[in-house]
Amino acid sequence: QIAAGLSDRFGLLTGGLRGAPARQQRLEASLDWSYNLLDDAQRLALARLSAFAGSFELDAAEEVVGGEGIDGDDVLDLVAALVEQSMVQVVERHGRARYRLLETIRVYARQRLSELDDLDRVRGRHLEFHVGLAGRAQEGLQGPQPEPWATRLAADLDDLRAAMDWAAETGDLRGLAGITEPIVRFWFERGLSREVHRRLHDAAEVPGAPDDERVRALITAAALALAGSEPASAYRSASKAVDASRAADVGGALAVAVGQRAFSGALSGLSTSEQVDADVEEAVQHVQRYGDAPTHAYVLAFAGAALLHIRSIDGGCRMFEQAVEVCEATDLAFQLPAAHAPLGLWPVWSGRLDQTRRHARRTVELSRQVGRPGWAACGLTGLGAAAVLQGDHGQAQDWLSKARAVVRRHGLEGTQYDMFVRPWLALSAYVSGDLETARTAAEGTVRTGRGGGNRWDQAVGEWLLGMVARSQERHDDARTHLEASRALSTDPRLPHPLGRSLLGLAELALEDGEIDEAWELAHEGLEVLDDYGDRVGAAAVLEAIADLAVALGEPERSLRLLAASQRFHTDTGIARFPSQADRFDRVRDTARAAVDPPDATACWEAGGELSLADAVAYARRGRGERQRPQIGWASLTPVERDVVRLVAEGHTNAEIGQRLFISVNTVKKHLTHVYARVDVDGRADLAAQVARRDL
Repeated sequence: QIAAGLSDRFGLLTGGLRGAPARQQRLEASLDWSYNLLDDAQRLALARLSAFAGSFELDAAEEVVGGEGIDGDDVLDLVAALVEQSMVQVVERHGRARYRLLETIRVYARQRLSELDDLDRVRGRHLEFHVGLAGRAQEGLQGPQPEPWATRLAADLDDLRAAMDWAAETGDLRGLAGITEPIVRFWFERGLSREVHRRLHDAAEVPGAPDDERVRALITAAALALAGSEPASAYRSASKAVDASRAADVGGALAVAVGQRAFSGALSGLSTSEQVDADVEEAVQHVQRYGDAPTHAYVLAFAGAALLHIRSIDGGCRMFEQAVEVCEATDLAFQLPAAHAPLGLWPVWSGRLDQTRRHARRTVELSRQVGRPGWAACGLTGLGAAAVLQGDHGQAQDWLSKARAVVRRHGLEGTQYDMFVRPWLALSAYVSGDLETARTAAEGTVRTGRGGGNRWDQAVGEWLLGMVARSQERHDDARTHLEASRALSTDPRLPHPLGRSLLGLAELALEDGEIDEAWELAHEGLEVLDDYGDRVGAAAVLEAIADLAVALGEPERSLRLLAASQRFHTDTGIARFPSQADRFDRVRDTARAAVDPPDATACWEAGGELSLADAVAYARRGRGERQRPQIGWASLTPVERDVVRLVAEGHTNAEIGQRLFISVNTVKKHLTHVYARVDVDGRADLAAQVARRDL
C-alpha cells in the first residue's frame, strides 16, 4: 500500500493507509477550506507555483505564474495574498526574500493544476525561466564578483534540477543544454547525478538535432563525466563533440572538445600518448585564435591536466600558471580556484613544498569566496600532501580529514574532488604505519577508478597496494599489484605511477637477489621519474641504485649517490618514507665500512656537492655497468675511464685522487684493473694506447 501510495503523495495522505484515515481526511478538508477562500486568480497562481520544487524569488514567480489569465504585473499582489492566506511561506536567504510551498500544499496545488491549466505548458515556462537564469548566471560567474550568482544558483538548486529533469523527460535538447552548459562549472561541485551526463549524451545522439545544440550537449556531457570521475564516458562524449564541432564550426567549441578529449583520453587510457600530445597542441593553438578569455582559461586547464598526467609536472604547471594569468587579467574569479588548485598539489612531487602550500591556501581562500567546495577540498588536500611528504603525520591527517569532510558534506563522494583526496589518505596512512587503513583507502581508489574507467586512479591505487603489501612482507601480492600498476601506466604512458611501480619492482628484485633485473628496473624507473619531474621519486631511486652499487662492489658510487640524495632531502624538507629511511642508514653504513675512511669522507663530500640533476646524470652514466664485457676497453667502468683519461693527460696518482675524490690507494687499484683488462704494461703504454684510440 505504501509503495503504491508514494506515487501519489496526496492520495496517501487522504486514504492510502487503512486504519488511519480520519486525521488525513481532516488535513484534506483543511486544505479544501483554505483553497475555497481563494479567488480564481489566486487559485490559478497557487496551482502554477506548484511547478517549483524548492524556494523561489519573485522574478521566477512572475515568469511561471504570469500569462494565460494572469497579468505579469499582478503576480506580486497574488503571491502576497497567498502569503497572507498561509498558502505560501516567506523565507529570507542572504538578505533576499524567497517564497516556498510546504510539500503537502505543493502536492495539493499540483493536483489542482491539472484541473485549471496545462501542466506541460507551465513546466515549460518553468524550464524557460531557468534556462534564462543559467544564461544570466554565466555572465555573472565570469565577472569580477561571482559570489551573488553562485549564491543565487545554490538557492535555486532544487528547481534547476527539476527543470533539467523536465527537459530530459520531454527530449528538449536545447533546454537541457541551455540549463547545464552555461553553468557547468557550478554543477561540477553540486554532486550532479551521473544520469544527467548520460541524458545529455543520449539526447545529443537523437537524429535531427541541430549541430550547435549537439556540440553544446556533448561538451557539457563530457565535462560532467570528468567531474564525476568517469573519464571513459567523457572520452566518448568529447570525441563525438570534436567531430560535431569540426562539422559545425561552433566558435571555440572545437578547442574545448579537443582539450576534453586530451584529458579524458589520458585518464581513461583510450588515447595514445602521441594522440594526447597532438590534442593538447591543437586545443591550445585553436583557443588562442578563436577563444574568449573564459574559454581560453578553460582549455589551458584541460591541456595542463593532460600534461600533468602523461608528460611532466613542470609542463602541466606552466599551463595552469597561464590559466591563472588569464583569469586574473580578465577578472574570472569563479574560474580562478580551478586554475590554482593543481599548482597547490602536483609540485609536492618536485619537492617544492612552499610553492604548493602557497597555491593550496589560495585555492581554499578563493573557493570559499565564490562557493566552489570541490576545489576547496582540493586545496585542503594540497596542504595535506605537503605535510605528508614533510613527515608531519598529525598535520597531514588534519588537513586531509577536513578535505574529506568537505567532500562528504557536499555530496561529492566518487567525483574527481573525492579522487584528489583518496590516494593521499592512503599514502598518509601508509607513511604513518597504519597499513590496514592505507590498504582500505587504496582498494577504494582502485575500485572507483575501475568503475569509472579511470586508468590513472587504478594505476595509482595498485602502486599504493603494492607498497602496503611489501611493508607487510606479502611479496607475491606486492609484485602482483606493482605489475598491475606498471601495465596500466604503459600506454598511454602515465609517468608517475609507472616510475613508482618500477622502483617498487626493483626493490623486490633486489630482495630476491636478482641483481641484474633490479639494476635495469631501477634505472628505467629513474629515467621515467626524472623526465617527468618527480624529484622525490628520483631521489628514492638514487638510493635504490646506491643499494645496488654496494652489492656490485662499488661503495664509492653508493656514497656519492646517497650524499646527493641527502642534500636534496635537506634542501627541500622532504622526509623519507619509513622503509626508505631504514635502507638509507643501512646502505650508508655498509658503504662506509667498505671504503677507507678518508675515501669515504671524500666521496660523501663530493656527492654532497652534486645537485639532484647532476646525481641523476651520474647514475645514468653507469647504467650499462652490468652489461660490460669482462675484458677490453669496453669493459672499463666510468670511474676507470676517468682514471685512464687523467693518466693520459699526465696527472700523478695523487692528482687523480684529488680530482676524483678518491684515495691514492684506490687510484692504484683502478689502474691495476685497467692494466689487466686492456693488456698494457704500464702508464706509458696506457697513455700511448689512449692516444691511438682517441679516447
